[in-house]
Parts: sequence; structure tokens; C-alpha cells
Amino acid sequence: SRVDLTVIPSSDLPGLMPEFRLHAEGCRFRGCLHAGEPGCAVALAAQKGEIDPGRFDRYRAYLQEIRQAETTRW
Repeated sequence: SRVDLTVIPSSDLPGLMPEFRLHAEGCRFRGCLHAGEPGCAVALAAQKGEIDPGRFDRYRAYLQEIRQAETTRW
């Protein structure tokens, strides 16, 4: 079975990842979605192994799925 995350707004997804919160405070931009923005502290933490890289990859896949749903919905 699979959870349908497409009902969650993309802007809410980072807040559902508790291990991102501490690192997100260091992101260069407020509202960073951790999807390739410059100065993303969460992406850096994943590269350093401070956040599980697999979990970060799954987060990015979820985000992409949600964004796709948002564009087709409107």
C-alpha cells in the first residue's frame, strides 16, 4: 500500500520531517523547500551524513510528486 502525499501542500512537507528542523534554521532562504536552493543547510547535512541521505532522497521524491500534483490540479 502507498500513502497519498499529494493532498499535502509542498510548502508543508518540510515541516513533516522532524530531523530537518534543526538544520533548516541554517538555510539561506526562509521557506526553503530543500530542493536545490543555494545555501540549503538541510541538503548539506544530508551530504555530510547528519541526515540520512536515503531519507533525504525520499523526501525529494515526495516533494517532486506533490509539485507535479499541484501543477496538474490547477
